Amino acid sequence: MQKITDLSQHARTQVEKWLEAEILPGQYWEGELELNPAPTALYFLFCTALALPVSPEIAQKGVNYLLSKQNADGGWSPYPPAPSHFSTTLECYLGLRVRGHAPDHPSCQKALEFLEASLTSRMTSRKLFRSTEYWLGILGVLPWNTVFKPPIELCMPPLSLALDRTAYWVRTVSVPMALLGTCENMPAHAHATQLQDELRRVLAKPSTSKDSLQQSLLNQLKTGITQVAQYPLARSLAETLKEAAIVQALKRIDGITEKNGDIGGNPFACFFTLLAYDRLGLRSQPEYQQKFEQALTALMGYAVETETQWRLQTNKSTIWDTAFTLSALPASPVPRTESAAWLLSQQITEVRGEWSHNVTEEPGGWSFGIGHDHYPVTDCTATALIALHKHLPQFKNSPEATRAIRWLCGMQSPDGGWAAYEKHTLPATGILESLIPFEDIPSHVFDHPKADVTAKVVEALSIWRDSDTKIEETLRKARRFLLSTRESSGLWKGNYGVNYLYGTAFCCRALGTLDGHPSREWADAPQRFLIESQNPDGGWGETEASYQDAQLRGRGPSTSVQTAWALLGLCACGDDSVELREAVKAGLEYLTRTQQPSGVWDVAPHLGMVFPGTVSFRYQYYPAYFPLLALTAALERLQGWK
Repeated sequence: MQKITDLSQHARTQVEKWLEAEILPGQYWEGELELNPAPTALYFLFCTALALPVSPEIAQKGVNYLLSKQNADGGWSPYPPAPSHFSTTLECYLGLRVRGHAPDHPSCQKALEFLEASLTSRMTSRKLFRSTEYWLGILGVLPWNTVFKPPIELCMPPLSLALDRTAYWVRTVSVPMALLGTCENMPAHAHATQLQDELRRVLAKPSTSKDSLQQSLLNQLKTGITQVAQYPLARSLAETLKEAAIVQALKRIDGITEKNGDIGGNPFACFFTLLAYDRLGLRSQPEYQQKFEQALTALMGYAVETETQWRLQTNKSTIWDTAFTLSALPASPVPRTESAAWLLSQQITEVRGEWSHNVTEEPGGWSFGIGHDHYPVTDCTATALIALHKHLPQFKNSPEATRAIRWLCGMQSPDGGWAAYEKHTLPATGILESLIPFEDIPSHVFDHPKADVTAKVVEALSIWRDSDTKIEETLRKARRFLLSTRESSGLWKGNYGVNYLYGTAFCCRALGTLDGHPSREWADAPQRFLIESQNPDGGWGETEASYQDAQLRGRGPSTSVQTAWALLGLCACGDDSVELREAVKAGLEYLTRTQQPSGVWDVAPHLGMVFPGTVSFRYQYYPAYFPLLALTAALERLQGWK
């Protein structure tokens, strides 16, 4: 026991040193958040469409990145190790072509062969996403009048009322796409005709993921509008309504534009907004010219440049990384008040974002990245609260803490859970889903309450439960929500991490904090699952395949991050059995054995889930602060077993 204790303490010291060396001048942490190559390719398409210059160095480094991610079959994946995907590959192919790669370049040839083979393959997804189709229309490869475009009427009642209930990621992209879609024509790229010829076979047959019934409804709506518009009075009225909808769309975009010019907290909203400003002739107006330049500058803030590569992130995880790092680092002997003070300075107290349409509390949360004041996130806020409580003792009774707690309580959904960005209400259904460009994530059009998000909020609110009786009632509702969202196995899926290991570990950690001890009501099944899913090497692992096949839950090659999650879960739900002790010891041995000399662990795979099967992230710092959290928790358990 003493040996593994000493090794674990040494490992903890080493990773603490590594994290301390990674701190940025502003006293915060910000690791890279890697999605896939598509955003980099789309940036090249965006610059091509607007004739924006790209420096030769960035162009070459961006191409290097695209080529480095090409699979052996010639395609590109939405995330590794997923198979190559039709739409992702088409976007990357276009990115290479507009950056000067000839169609007979080996990489382009391989990509085209993959795309053509996808037309007949049963093993490859050949869905042409609406967003990809949209870019083909922007470049003139597909006729603009044949491309799916969200109707601008989304910005006017009654559709706008339904749109308000969708998730923020739906609204921020759909509205700019609808605004750009009001343009009658789109100037073709200089090589559009050549690209049309190259992709003639590819674009002749690929299926889209539009539901046929929904598409039929949309076609009927368009046909009805066209027929009515034949009458002069109706045509005049329709044009007036269109102009009013454009005004509302511009107001909505202004409402999601940050002080630094960032639009909607993601590059995709920026791409379509700036294209709309240009195509609608607004870019030449002084007001929009300034917005255009500010947005371009903010867009480049998502870029990551190394000696050989340039790539575009879709988000920045500054608050998330800083809060988790501070939560993992010890409060003493080294004071971390500067980092805690920086984190406190990022609290959102002035901007009432779109979350506020059914929430009366004043803003008081934290966002995922810096500068996104319109989009505070509930679990980011929870993690910030935990970090500040640990490193700023005076924070607990401060007005800032009170404000944050009230905001979190106000964001609780009626069922007792928390969604990430919204206070969930009953979603609108019906034709709305056929009018927005997110058919690839149908179950994520609305921001539903999630167990893993709720778990982090419960862990944070438990610290303040004795300060206000309202918090206690909030926690009781949250506990019922967590218990009700278990699967029949007694486990929780992870929405923002892969998968049962993530969801189960953090729900157990939250319930353990709330109850003050591991209750057999919820702890038995998770403890059994975590012990039985441990790999022979002492670690844990799980792949995204578990989202499709529950028999694969907890099954996969060991990773440092998922081993850390499992250890956190065991320490939260475990009893003092010999079996549990041996599992914890083996997990610690795995972590101490696989730690690199630098103090950190190997770069983890894409374990930060967003939309299972479609979008997942690789967090640069996950293999640092999660193992550190686990080492600390497990060492505390070891001391109790002596």
